[in-house]
Amino acid sequence: MLSPDRLSQQTVWEIALELAKILISGLLSRTLAPPRPVDHNLPGEAPRPIGRDRELRWLRERLSPSSPSTVCALVGPGGVGKTYLALAIAHEHKRRAESRAERWRDRFRRPPLGFFDAIVYIPGRAMIMTPRGIRPQRPLKQLSDITAEIARTLGDLDLMRQHPSERERSVLATLGRRRTLLILDGLEEMDPEVLDFIRQVPSPSRVLITSRRSVNTWPSRDLEALDLQSARRLILREAKEKEVELRPEEIEQLAQATQGLPLAIVIGVAQLKRGISMDTLLRQLREGQGRLAEYVVEGSVEALRREDEDAYRLFRALALFDPEAGALREALGAAAGLPEDRQDAGLAKLIEVSLIAHERKADRFRFRHPLIHARASRALEEDPEAPDLRRRWIRWYQDRLAQRPQNIPLLQAERPNLIRVLQALREEDRMEELARFLWNAAILLDEGPAEPYLESVRSLFQWVLERQRGDLLHGLTWDVITRGGPAWKREFAERWWERLRPHLSDSQRAAIKAEMMVWALPERIPLESARPLLEQAFRALEPERSEVEAEQAISLCNDLGFLLMDDQLGRPDYPSARAWLGRGLELLKQHQSRLRDPKEWEAILRGNLALLIARAEGRYGEAMRTLEEIRPHLRWKRDLAEWHLVMAVYAYRRCRMREALRYGREGDALLQELGMEKLDTKEGEEWRTQIRDRLNRRLGWIREWLRCRRRRKGPEPLRA
Repeated sequence: MLSPDRLSQQTVWEIALELAKILISGLLSRTLAPPRPVDHNLPGEAPRPIGRDRELRWLRERLSPSSPSTVCALVGPGGVGKTYLALAIAHEHKRRAESRAERWRDRFRRPPLGFFDAIVYIPGRAMIMTPRGIRPQRPLKQLSDITAEIARTLGDLDLMRQHPSERERSVLATLGRRRTLLILDGLEEMDPEVLDFIRQVPSPSRVLITSRRSVNTWPSRDLEALDLQSARRLILREAKEKEVELRPEEIEQLAQATQGLPLAIVIGVAQLKRGISMDTLLRQLREGQGRLAEYVVEGSVEALRREDEDAYRLFRALALFDPEAGALREALGAAAGLPEDRQDAGLAKLIEVSLIAHERKADRFRFRHPLIHARASRALEEDPEAPDLRRRWIRWYQDRLAQRPQNIPLLQAERPNLIRVLQALREEDRMEELARFLWNAAILLDEGPAEPYLESVRSLFQWVLERQRGDLLHGLTWDVITRGGPAWKREFAERWWERLRPHLSDSQRAAIKAEMMVWALPERIPLESARPLLEQAFRALEPERSEVEAEQAISLCNDLGFLLMDDQLGRPDYPSARAWLGRGLELLKQHQSRLRDPKEWEAILRGNLALLIARAEGRYGEAMRTLEEIRPHLRWKRDLAEWHLVMAVYAYRRCRMREALRYGREGDALLQELGMEKLDTKEGEEWRTQIRDRLNRRLGWIREWLRCRRRRKGPEPLRA
């Protein structure tokens, strides 16, 4: 061979050119040649999942070469779309691997998504739900069958001929050489030895598991039902594909009934196509009936019933609670009658099989879907232990309500369940317990519709009249007339007062008569008429006799103090008003251990004293500081609306115009929620007639601040 130094310059350039041609030709052939098809056994491709963008991004990250874990999992109840999502990401990877453009693009992506040479789908269940309905399939549960399917999909005849024990090792070695995506759909149905096999799968291959049971060993994504907007989009797509015409209201009904469960939507629209009526479909979804409910729930519930009695009892007990609010751990355990260790183990089992969800912050449990709740309700109806479960459930809430002072945040959070207990007591005709429950559960009148509470009151009143049981009315008539709202006060005065009056004690008659005369009439009576009525009612009460009369006495002290400083009913008597409010605080101090919410009464009495020093002495700053202190203990929306408007007026008088505008707007919003146009108090009228329009006009708060500066000596600085 000639040495390079003996070659002519022309010869060198010819050789270099030939080498360049060879390199460019090889590069172009590799770049332009069609990618090798992916070996796979995937079922037919379906449309892209709706409302699962975040889950798809998560799967791309977990299946990429840069992911530290070889295995990842999709977990959730039946019908939530685990299989659909797994197959969607599998088909996406297949399309990408067979796309020349995608392979070129992935070279510049950081980190790269990578490509699979093969994709193997292993079904674990004997049937699969598809857009066209339920179809049978051959489940692969044993490891020998699974490795044989992997070998068949990879097209490796040598692997297929090997003995199962030898084939397992050979398949693992092959997965280490060929980047393969292995999808195990329904892991909970497969033999335990499959788990050991999964743990040994080497990189660069990846394993994607779907399971109704939680997977703690590897990264997992817990799938929930779709949000309502995505559910509507899915309904529209399925209806268009199946040529089913749905009105907007029917789309909304189906979205609400399915609660976003993808499979329920797909099968529901398919059933409509076959001629089932919308009413029948909605009833089946509501009651948890039909093949869909059987697929989603029945298998897990039957396995639970056979294998774990404690978990099955908790499952039935949870049906007693409101499905949206769910149950606190303590309440659910009490209803089930289980000790703490068995209760915790049973709840862990229910979470593991994806029947319930756990809200960790509140330590609250609820069903994953209405179909599961419907199945649990059916199990409860068939359960001979149901009366015991119901009795313990009611007792737990009775005990919480009987605590003094009451745990107000707990009871506010439990409002939906308290209403269910009221309904249960009415249905079981336990009127003595209902009467006490209503007195203790007056917090139900705080927020939300008062009608469920008032309907129970009406039932009790009717029962009392039929059976001459006036003793059950002790305190109850007072509570509802003082807190039930204007419409109830009119109803009580017109329908119930004269009928119930003979069944009340003298002190109760006097107190309720005074309350009705002062607050329930269309027009408020003058102060000179109201004052003796309230004072007479106060003298008739004996606070030491009962919790009811102690609260009534404090309430009358507060009413007298408020009326005596109100210039709308006559000339204010500030010293007497202060004396009555002070007497109310003294009674509160004496009886606070017996009252439901002594902090609320203290807040109300101190708040009215703050109004008094502002009205009588103009000490607005001190009044506002007191009102800030009591704010956390005010519960009633009407009291909160009054608090905001009072703060707005006093801030206005102190030239704090931006604060006044903010407080006033928040107070107006609360009045709107209550359905009230105005607040008939001194400060409420002043805000509505004198201040609101001034501050709400363009640059109004600045104009009012400048006016206030001109009026005052040494004004407070402008607060933005």
